[in-house]
Amino acid sequence: MMTRYFTFFEAAKNSNKFWEITLDGCTVTTKWGRVGVTSQEKTKTFSSAYAAECEVDKKVREKRAKGYTEKDITDQVDTIIDDTQTTLTAS
Repeated sequence: MMTRYFTFFEAAKNSNKFWEITLDGCTVTTKWGRVGVTSQEKTKTFSSAYAAECEVDKKVREKRAKGYTEKDITDQVDTIIDDTQTTLTAS
């Protein structure tokens, strides 16, 4: 299974969005929405793993063309853990 995470931030338009895509065999799942808000999700199954990989590549190119930046998902997890620890310590 492979997951890629992208963000888009544009202060002038108050836009702070994320987009995530996961490839698992013949299945592609995308999640998207505003950062900090419940996301939307869509799963699509393809006839082959190759077709699913082609779809992922296509969608990633589209998001990059729109200005989305890829982030290391490990960084996102570390940030969540740090935020949680800070909140628990402050309590």
